[in-house]
Amino acid sequence: MDLKLKQSVILGYSDINNAGLSVVSGVEEACIVEHQTYQFNASENTNDVDSEGKKLEIKIDNTKDRSFMKIQKLPSQNKIIYLADALINLFCQNEVKEVIIVSSINFSINDESVYLGCLPDNEEVKNYEKLKKLPPTLKLRDHFFSTMITLLKVEEIRTRCLIFPGKKIGARERTSNSSHVYEVGILRLLVEGLKEIVPDVEILMDKVLDAKVKKESCDDIYDVEKDMLDNMIYM
Repeated sequence: MDLKLKQSVILGYSDINNAGLSVVSGVEEACIVEHQTYQFNASENTNDVDSEGKKLEIKIDNTKDRSFMKIQKLPSQNKIIYLADALINLFCQNEVKEVIIVSSINFSINDESVYLGCLPDNEEVKNYEKLKKLPPTLKLRDHFFSTMITLLKVEEIRTRCLIFPGKKIGARERTSNSSHVYEVGILRLLVEGLKEIVPDVEILMDKVLDAKVKKESCDDIYDVEKDMLDNMIYM
């Protein structure tokens, strides 16, 4: 089956708080007209037989006018350019006119607000009640995000970025009440911000929270299995 994308793509991935991925997973089922899966294999793009091996599955929920793209797991740092390039090719093949990236990224602003960045930089942020304008010179420490922005600029695809200045919560800290409240707060703010710029699709907070829990459960299982494998190697 050929992958079909709408002209507006909303993209979420496994950022430092799994926030963008969770928010983009929250589309109300009644709004979705089609589910799709795109498989990306880093080894096919790098001729590297020692690559991760498993194909990365990217889930896509199409509504009437938009495609919600969910990247559950990013490849290793040196393979990210190949994933970003594959996504840009998909956008160009489907004549995508706009990409909205939702993410939580660690950057130097100590604030609990959602920031809107735009390409080209001419969006009137004052028209949005819950969003602040992202300073154009701000450095964002996220390799996948930075790579996507660079390639989207090259292809001149209109881009809007909803970003929360997040911080990584460790597995042990995650069980504390304060960390839970903090991360749920990030999700709520990003959902509210996305609803402002995408008012035609309903994002359900219950689905967002479910996606967050499922993602972290998978991450915990992966960490345990990795620890067991490491211990076997060094026994």
